[in-house]
Amino acid sequence: VLDLGCGGGILSESLAEKGAIVTAYDTSKSLIEVAKKRATVKNFKINYQVGEISSLKKKRNKFDIIISLEVIEHVADYKIFLEGIFSCLNKNGIVIISTINRNFFSYISTILLAEKILNLVPSGTHDWNKYIKPEEIVEYAKKYNIRLDKKSGLFPVPSARNFNWIRTGSTCTNYILSLVN
Repeated sequence: VLDLGCGGGILSESLAEKGAIVTAYDTSKSLIEVAKKRATVKNFKINYQVGEISSLKKKRNKFDIIISLEVIEHVADYKIFLEGIFSCLNKNGIVIISTINRNFFSYISTILLAEKILNLVPSGTHDWNKYIKPEEIVEYAKKYNIRLDKKSGLFPVPSARNFNWIRTGSTCTNYILSLVN
């Protein structure tokens, strides 16, 4: 399993705990160092690396499962990012991507409310122009013979520590896709 954009390694640890052989990439050296320390303390054997999908593509690394949660809306060019992911996917593999839809409601909820009014995330975290409609990902995936498996909306529910995400039928703000080849 590739956890692309792993941050501090929370998802990577959950995957390793379930028995997955995990490679985890992030562009932040400091977050990878945090993740490595946590993995050592918890005795997880996770292959943490600083890097981008382009380096894995160049090495011709392949994975059965590639997961990238809340990352694609921060990359410079989502098509190059997806091309890298699709080229690193084994035959009969699955890609799981979560991101933010691009529409008026997502701007109101993620930038105006979450960033500017409620200060839930630092101002400037999101760029509405980098948000991607689910149809854009699905359509681009067809170039690589990758097809949509499932699509679900995601809705944040505040909890004591942060947010819990529940699946919904509406993809108007956050959504998650599974794609297969």
